[in-house]
Amino acid sequence: MALNNDERRQEIRDEIKASSKQEFILKEMKRLGFWPDDAQKPHLAETHIKRQSQLNTEIRELSKKNKAFENKEAVLLKLKKERMKRSRQQQKENKKRREEDRLAKKAEWKEKQAKDILYLGKPFTAALKNKTNDLEKLRKNKLPALQDVLELAEKLETTVSELRYLSFYRPLTKVSHYIRYAIPKKTGGLRHISAPMPRLKKVQRSILNNLLSNIPISDYAHGFVSDRSIVSNARPHIKADLVVNMDLKDFFPSLDFKRVCGLYRKLGFSDQIATVLALICTEPVEEKIKVDGEIFYLSEGERVLPQGSPCSPAITNIICRRLDQRMAGIGRKLGFTYTRYADDMTFSGSESNRNNIKKLMWQTQAVIKDEDFTLHPDKTRIMSNGARKEVTGIVVNEKANISRKKLKQFRALLFQIEKDGLKGKTWGNSDDLLASIQGFARYVYMVDSVKGKKYLDQVQGIKNKFAPKPKVDKKPWWKFWG
Repeated sequence: MALNNDERRQEIRDEIKASSKQEFILKEMKRLGFWPDDAQKPHLAETHIKRQSQLNTEIRELSKKNKAFENKEAVLLKLKKERMKRSRQQQKENKKRREEDRLAKKAEWKEKQAKDILYLGKPFTAALKNKTNDLEKLRKNKLPALQDVLELAEKLETTVSELRYLSFYRPLTKVSHYIRYAIPKKTGGLRHISAPMPRLKKVQRSILNNLLSNIPISDYAHGFVSDRSIVSNARPHIKADLVVNMDLKDFFPSLDFKRVCGLYRKLGFSDQIATVLALICTEPVEEKIKVDGEIFYLSEGERVLPQGSPCSPAITNIICRRLDQRMAGIGRKLGFTYTRYADDMTFSGSESNRNNIKKLMWQTQAVIKDEDFTLHPDKTRIMSNGARKEVTGIVVNEKANISRKKLKQFRALLFQIEKDGLKGKTWGNSDDLLASIQGFARYVYMVDSVKGKKYLDQVQGIKNKFAPKPKVDKKPWWKFWG
């Protein structure tokens, strides 16, 4: 395509600017045939023109550079701007890279947190590092062969995050996982109850159902055991000539975190899983304090087994297996029968074994001390012929029965209620009179079904007569519809 005059002139100017006027003329003369083009014999004039063109180009470039450096301030300012521009760009790239690293580490940590527990507070950091379970011991104790904390969470029907929240240790916190209160004991004094909050109670019950309930306990334990009761605990001692009752002092609080954690390790769990389970199953001794109008809970001393947790009775029975075997062995050797209901231990035997009672006392005390328990000094009783013999509140002189005095008081109360109503009447320590009398009637039925049936029917009649009727909305029927 032919160029017009203006375009041709511009093209010539560009070529001259790129080389030199002489070089352009030389090129055109060669093109038009006015200058010989002999590559083997270059002309001196041609060489001169090309060299001159080259030098002119270099001179122009140097002139540009020289001109740029004439204004020193401008050059420095330009260099500074370029340096700052590069620096800002580098900062953006570094910031972007750091953010990407942060997000990657966060995602990695989140993934680890979803599968593992790496930190629960400074006192327990070292124990979390050992994650090796003894699978043979677990199978021997009829426990699931768990590989890690993730499998533990799945077995307990919860998440690793929930286990971490419930077991995390803080010396000072705004959150307490227990509601604590005290109830009067029948024998005097107060019984301190630590009732777990719903989230903790759910996991504790899952530990009981999925782990602890599988572990065999001794035949001598009757408290908190399926198909056993205070009646089964009293039955072996019926018609015995001698009955000896002993009581362990501070039974639940005497089992601290170390003993509970040691139990789980002995069953075959790794240090990590044993620590998590022990933290969930024990409570800190807390002091409630108020700072600037806010409530805080300050942990003091060792963690202990709470009285009120679904796990605590099962844990005590498992820990006491060796105690029960040793006590039963002492009893057999000295001619006594042994049973235990929670912290209440009972020995019974014939009159011919009376001379062995002193041996029984000092040998059992030695075992109790060796097992890290304490015998309550005021609750050891020796009952013999001619006296009313009781085992966990049940009279065992001739058959399992309830104190005549107690039954007489109960009959009198029911008579007064039927005659005068509920007002001003009490039974036990509960504020709910109807629930209290029904509970006692069921207790009598458990011991003696014939007497108990009579009392249950009488209590039901009282409930039908005096129980508050549910409120019924007396609005016309058509107002119940939208």
